[in-house]
Amino acid sequence: MNTKTEFRTDEAGLKLWAEEEEKNPELMWEKIYDAIADPIFILDSTGLLLSMNKASEELLEVKFPDIKGSRCYEIVHKTATFIDGCPFRKSMKSGERESYKLQIGTRWYRVSVDPIKNSGGDVIGAVHIITDIDELIKTHAKRAQLGAVIENTGEAVIGTDPDGIIESWNNGAEEIFGFTEDEITGKPFLKLIKEDHTDEPEEIMRDLKKNYRTSGREWKMIRKDGSEIEIELSFSPIYDERGVFYGASYIGHNIGPQRLAERELLAYMTESFIRMKKPVEIINSNLSEISELYEKDEISADDTNEMIKIQIKNAEQILANLYDLNRKMVEKKIGIPDEYCTFFLENENK
Repeated sequence: MNTKTEFRTDEAGLKLWAEEEEKNPELMWEKIYDAIADPIFILDSTGLLLSMNKASEELLEVKFPDIKGSRCYEIVHKTATFIDGCPFRKSMKSGERESYKLQIGTRWYRVSVDPIKNSGGDVIGAVHIITDIDELIKTHAKRAQLGAVIENTGEAVIGTDPDGIIESWNNGAEEIFGFTEDEITGKPFLKLIKEDHTDEPEEIMRDLKKNYRTSGREWKMIRKDGSEIEIELSFSPIYDERGVFYGASYIGHNIGPQRLAERELLAYMTESFIRMKKPVEIINSNLSEISELYEKDEISADDTNEMIKIQIKNAEQILANLYDLNRKMVEKKIGIPDEYCTFFLENENK
């Protein structure tokens, strides 16, 4: 059997169609009816089943002769009457298309009912179409879930068009930069960049168009109030279903508190060293001198004991200074881990 599709001119195609229709108009209608992938029922004005295509038989796993004359609700819903919100009943009243979603088994379908009217405009029946929308429903659900995650994350998630104009802006971005979505949408991404770095986004956009991705890049950016903020940005290209580049996504993490904590810890370490260096050097020198005098028997045991007590007091003063510095660090609340703060305070009381 030759199944190769032949393409004909419009005139030849119309001639072939007319010949087939002239041979058997009803058979031609059946072929069209059965060629449609969506299940279709023809109903009278009371919901009585008059006809159905092959897709309907496959969906319901029945043959039309076995259910001819049944009501639509009997074969679709397995009920004794019309269900609440039935689009057929609504269409019979409104005289217009009515639709609703229906789950059959584990899959979701959209049921659409279009009224059939006579020459006088009276509704005499309906076309009942069932369209499989399961993948669409699942895709929408996944997108909604992903959208909720993006919208509620603490990170800034920003979407731009190919020209760098902001098109999407989540709650995290509003929290970090201070602009609401309405205030920033339609504005250039450059609005968030310091003037001495405005050439960088253009370079990044060129890289994104080449499918390059960047992560962990640190920038100083501008908030709504004009203040600077340190942000770690990751960039990714966005493509449509055809694989055409149509924008970029930016994910920003506020590293300001982290960098502040790092600077404060560095300052803490520096000040600790300064506070301890000289006193420890003095104690070390004094103890060396005491040891030398004691070995030469130039100092009595009592004097040695008294001099060591003095050095102990000096060491205690160093610890007191260090604990004072610890308290100041904890009171600043600059992002030092809780376990460190606990360690600082607990050791002061020992």
